[in-house]
Amino acid sequence: MIISIVAEGSTEKAVAERLLPFCGHAVGTVYGERGCKYIRQNATAFRWLATETTGVLILTDFRDTGMDCVPAALQEYIFDKLPNPPSTYICRFSVNEIESWLLADRDGLAKYLDINISRIPLQPECEPYPKRTLINLARKSKKRLIREGIAPPPGHLSSVGPEYMPLMRGFISDYWDIGRAIDFAPSLKRCVYRLQELTKIEEMGVQIMSDAIEAFRHVAASPELREAERMRSKARHDEAQALYNERRKKALEIAKKLLEVGDSIEKIISVTGLTREEIESIR
Repeated sequence: MIISIVAEGSTEKAVAERLLPFCGHAVGTVYGERGCKYIRQNATAFRWLATETTGVLILTDFRDTGMDCVPAALQEYIFDKLPNPPSTYICRFSVNEIESWLLADRDGLAKYLDINISRIPLQPECEPYPKRTLINLARKSKKRLIREGIAPPPGHLSSVGPEYMPLMRGFISDYWDIGRAIDFAPSLKRCVYRLQELTKIEEMGVQIMSDAIEAFRHVAASPELREAERMRSKARHDEAQALYNERRKKALEIAKKLLEVGDSIEKIISVTGLTREEIESIR
């Protein structure tokens, strides 16, 4: 099936362009790359791309929604405006950011960044700021190109390095193993399974499989199941936030001790992963 892409940004676009062939589809036209606000406002405008023989994949970060759970985000983005979208219309949120899905291939990322695999989190979707996590990992790389390309220079206003996107595209196209990543990123696994359902539509006959998917989606949309999923998502969010707060507290304690012994801010950034502003705030 030919599936068009509506991507929040360039990283989402690169990921979607790998996902579709992996799930047995051809990449159609690519739209978007205009940020999360554009997706929020225009997601349902791409409904026309979803027919019985063609589809659309909308891919954006859950963190940017500012909501407690994915069902609530789907309700606002899609169901409030389009109560019964066709089965070939797919909107997926990477939890918490698209970098979570990249971190999920721990073997591939460790090899690409040239770091020890033990540094890469086992539960990337519990990282509140996966992009920051990835950048901090790049700072520990043995390769100068990775360190200086992915991470911003000390004191620089940009949140990423000058070669962040080209290097991420290189990882996604040549190193990222989706088969490995789905074991560590539940939202990626759900996205892959959903796309593979569309492959079955073509194999089993459009109407029969489409009816089955619509029936399943009708059951899954019940208020009871949505509330249960909201509570599960909230629990995961709270756990991730608590983990982040604990890690930040320890990082600040280390930073304070390093400041006391006269270490430079650049060194403290490298050791703790904190931003310059965070370190300046405790001086």
